[in-house]
Amino acid sequence: MAEESNKDKKPGKAEEKAKEKEEKKKKPPSAFWLRYYRSLVLFVFLAVAIVGWFVFVGPLFNSYRTIDVAAKKAEYDQYKQVLDKFQAILTDWEAISSQDKDRLNYFLPTGKDVPVLITMLEDMAQQSGFVVTVVSLTQVEQPIIEKSNVYPLIISLSLEGGDYNGLKSFIDKVETNLRLIDVATVNFQSTAATYILNLNAYYINENNTNVIQ
Repeated sequence: MAEESNKDKKPGKAEEKAKEKEEKKKKPPSAFWLRYYRSLVLFVFLAVAIVGWFVFVGPLFNSYRTIDVAAKKAEYDQYKQVLDKFQAILTDWEAISSQDKDRLNYFLPTGKDVPVLITMLEDMAQQSGFVVTVVSLTQVEQPIIEKSNVYPLIISLSLEGGDYNGLKSFIDKVETNLRLIDVATVNFQSTAATYILNLNAYYINENNTNVIQ
């Protein structure tokens, strides 16, 4: 009988504890919280905003304040002028016929195009009564204009068999030829009856990385 009475008492205590917990949950907020919760929320919001300003917004704002607007505008105007020039060049290039483009590529080829160059010089020499005996080429590592991709190619040429009038004819053919070539120097070796000419041919070097963009 004692054991049965103890069993009856235990469920009663559990029920009392459950009731106490429910009463605590149902307990209304304190008067202090009801009176000041709005002020507390506003205070927390202001504190977070102030910390965010000094940690994130402030430094970002100061970095923008230090930007030189006039310098940036001048830089933008400079780039725009360059872009407008390139656009005008592109428009003019698209207006050129394919035949004229081929002529322009022959005038200033992309690459040295040495075989065609030597064949052309030999043909002009033959038309002027000469025979080409020696041809040597020297590549120059500097462009003719700083920060451009147009390079000179020095050609040393030895001619035999012709006379002075033939030499004048050869020089005229070189200087009026469609490909851009300059006659730099002309020397005559009387012992061998040989004319030695130094010529400058020009070409576009696509591998140059120092071109102004």
